[in-house]
Amino acid sequence: IMEAPKGIFLGAVGTLLGMDGSVGEIYSSIAAQNGVDVSVEALNKACLKAFAIHPPLAFPQAKSEEIPALEQQWRREVVVKTYTIVGANSNQN
Repeated sequence: IMEAPKGIFLGAVGTLLGMDGSVGEIYSSIAAQNGVDVSVEALNKACLKAFAIHPPLAFPQAKSEEIPALEQQWRREVVVKTYTIVGANSNQN
């Protein structure tokens, strides 16, 4: 039996994936599904800030087989930082 996912990380938006709504709309919807009320506008602003203060998505010293896991961890950190900025991070994995 598989566990339900605890988070969803989106990437390649506009190239491989199409999004229906802003990041804030999607993150707000996911938060609401977990009983957390966070405004779309606050999440949009927080996501932009999280990207601005996070190190770049680049791993020049990594081996090619390590990059997918490093990219996933990078995205997770941005999501966690986004929710933390708006005060909605429970620090649960």
